[in-house]
Amino acid sequence: MNDQNVQDFAIDTVEAYEALSRRVKALEEQIAAQNEWPRVRVNVKQLAKGELRFDTTYEDRGVTWEEALAESDKLVAACLVRYPVPEAG
Repeated sequence: MNDQNVQDFAIDTVEAYEALSRRVKALEEQIAAQNEWPRVRVNVKQLAKGELRFDTTYEDRGVTWEEALAESDKLVAACLVRYPVPEAG
């Protein structure tokens, strides 16, 4: 391979990488636009003793910290009603 071929290959590689990067960015933007907000996740686990434990996540855009915490608190309260923590002893 001569110097010109190496240079052409390098240019082609850079152009291909840049084109791929632009395509990936466009796809990421499409995916982000399709995601619905707010995002609410509840993960319920059953422990060996039969107890249920839960983890919650609340994500939203364009809300204040206080609004997000209030929604998260509602989510936790609903989970506590559905999956009460057994009393110790």
